[in-house]
Amino acid sequence: MKEGSENGANHLPEWLSEPGETEEVKTGEKKETKLPEGITYVDGGTFEAWFAPGMSISPKTETFPYREGVPLLAEKYKDLFDEWQEAQKKEVEFTQRGLGLTLGRLGHVKQLETFSAEFLYKSLQAARGKSVSMPSYIDVRDRVLDIVDEAKVTLQKDRKNYAKGIIETTKVSLRNIEFVAGEDGSPVMECEYARVPYTAYQVIRDPDLPQEVLDLANPTATAIIIRTAERPDEPPSLAIQVRSKYNRLYAKAPGASAAGMWDARKESGKTVLPTIEEAMSNATKEMAEEVGLTPEHIEKIGATGFTIDKRSYHSELTFLADLNVSAKEMINISKAADIESGQFYGFDFSESWVFVRSDLESLEKFLTQARLHTPSTHAAAIMAVAVATKREQLMDDGLENGEVSRQMTEYVNGLQTRVKENYKKVDNIVKDHWQEKIRLDSKLTPKNPNGYDPELPPEAQGLPSVNEELKHLGLITIDMEKTTREFDYPKEPKYAWMMDVDGVITDPSEKTADPEVIRGMIGKLSTGEPVVLNTGRSLEFVKESVLKIIEEQIPDKKMLRGVCIVGEKGGSYGFYNDEGSWEEHINESLKGIGFELIQDEARSICEESDGFLIFDDTKQTMVTLEMRDGGNLEDFAKVQGSYVERLKARLRDLGMEKSHLVDPSTIAIDIQSTALGGKADAARLLSDLLEQKGINPKEFICLGDSSSDTEMRRGLEENGIFAKYVDVGKAELTREGGLMTIHTEEKYTSGAAGVLTSNPTLL
Repeated sequence: MKEGSENGANHLPEWLSEPGETEEVKTGEKKETKLPEGITYVDGGTFEAWFAPGMSISPKTETFPYREGVPLLAEKYKDLFDEWQEAQKKEVEFTQRGLGLTLGRLGHVKQLETFSAEFLYKSLQAARGKSVSMPSYIDVRDRVLDIVDEAKVTLQKDRKNYAKGIIETTKVSLRNIEFVAGEDGSPVMECEYARVPYTAYQVIRDPDLPQEVLDLANPTATAIIIRTAERPDEPPSLAIQVRSKYNRLYAKAPGASAAGMWDARKESGKTVLPTIEEAMSNATKEMAEEVGLTPEHIEKIGATGFTIDKRSYHSELTFLADLNVSAKEMINISKAADIESGQFYGFDFSESWVFVRSDLESLEKFLTQARLHTPSTHAAAIMAVAVATKREQLMDDGLENGEVSRQMTEYVNGLQTRVKENYKKVDNIVKDHWQEKIRLDSKLTPKNPNGYDPELPPEAQGLPSVNEELKHLGLITIDMEKTTREFDYPKEPKYAWMMDVDGVITDPSEKTADPEVIRGMIGKLSTGEPVVLNTGRSLEFVKESVLKIIEEQIPDKKMLRGVCIVGEKGGSYGFYNDEGSWEEHINESLKGIGFELIQDEARSICEESDGFLIFDDTKQTMVTLEMRDGGNLEDFAKVQGSYVERLKARLRDLGMEKSHLVDPSTIAIDIQSTALGGKADAARLLSDLLEQKGINPKEFICLGDSSSDTEMRRGLEENGIFAKYVDVGKAELTREGGLMTIHTEEKYTSGAAGVLTSNPTLL
């Protein structure tokens, strides 16, 4: 397509200027217009782009695709918009789990910490028979309760305001674009603009939807490419982001240095016009949040163009920032940066980067030879750098404007053809991968067997990793390929989390770990807060049902150093050493004489139950008969009593009644040594294990679902460690937890997930 010639640049549909005119949206015809000199249009197959270095934005009319929060096309596409409204609710519910954002400013938290600590101290003194002034005790208790009540009321109001705010929070959407020449000859993009909810984009982005529906969302994002400043004898590098594996789309794929949706901003109740300066501010904000770089590190920055992603329908403004620091300096700055806004659900979303050569040949090789699927708009951002570099070369050669335009047209046509061919090559690799997989397993049904799926990482589709491929092409400029911050636990983390397993991490009936709880646990570990497990389960069960999942999902194996387990109610313990390897210890002395005989009795009972009871052969220091997976709790309760009495009688027959006891629970019957100290002793052991690792938390938050779990806090307090207990079970079963017990509204694993993703200062 010729630079500055007629093309399909201005094809976005027109919009109603009045919100109540009709339920139909006018989709304007594709306009054929001549682009001003210096602007190049590219159809990249999965994207289309207008490369316009130094462009500005001239916003015209604000359009109204929504009337009172309801899309104009709601009646015509009712099912689609029901889904959209449901997505809004989910967005609010999901984000509220981490609310506490405003409570920190209320002044309650500091007061509550002070008075709670004082009240706990006085309570412990009284419990230990020490003299405590009753008026003083009551005064502190009442102050704690007053602050808690006030905080709860304020939190409720904040949640309502937050729910309202998250729905009203809007993104910028540029539409009906047209490029013109400014007074100084520089490119100007004239456009209309709209405000759209992000949740609309979550639902309305399938390219197969009608254009009129796609345009209801079509948010505009900003993407910035970073070019470093190296020594005179070294060429600058481009920072290519390797997207986190936690991104829902394009995980572990290459991308722009930093990118994000463009948030609409209001002043005095009015939407601030979406100018290029506002877009640049959004881009540099994303850069600060993801990379840790600030404007002081930027030598020069400018817009390079506008892009539309055809696969995941949205538009994007692209920028190039030239730094005044080198790649290695950027790495150090990023590592040292205190990036809080990157924390989402506990994960550090500050991405990793590889630094690639920025010369024209290397950029072309990246775009046309790499067996990688770069997100469309991000590929366009990198392509814009190549186009600008080519133009600079032609200008430096002293060519006239007409000849520059002719050669740029030829260059861009050739480049876009090769880019399209490379996307096809990647799709064919993926297609061949799935064909081989399906040949081996005919039941396999991949979502997209004929090409790249942005919801799957590259390696899952037969493609190489970013590092592997860029090394293969010889594009990486420095040995250090990632700027991921080195992880280590602080010596005194503010919190540590002590958790029971059954009913807290795993479902009591199905005995499978809740994904949201696992996600929350990994989140705590990633922010330097240890997570230790205090359970009657065997180490083998916990390793298979919980630790295996954590190991697969955790972003850095060094985080495992904060994981310790005491199993079998204190009969065994395990932990990850500094190298991330698992070590464990079994207390064989707890078995005692007759242990194998009581095991035989338990096996006999399980056989007689016709599979309703299962013998837990993973236990090594105790004996457990457990209700089968999916069993009915009421049925178990009916037969439990008779089996308990039978096991007690067998202990007496063996002369083990003094050394062992029978302990029934909700889903099991345990036979254990009386030497076990229960959850209190196990809690102290877990604290000691962390201390041996040089980790001394200031406070423990304990999560349990039964009366015995409240012992976790008691064991810690007796060692002089401040702790809170959060009950996620039935409140009536844990009343003895006292004032310092917090009862969650959601129960069991749902309650635990909510606690792990909330602000711990509110607990």
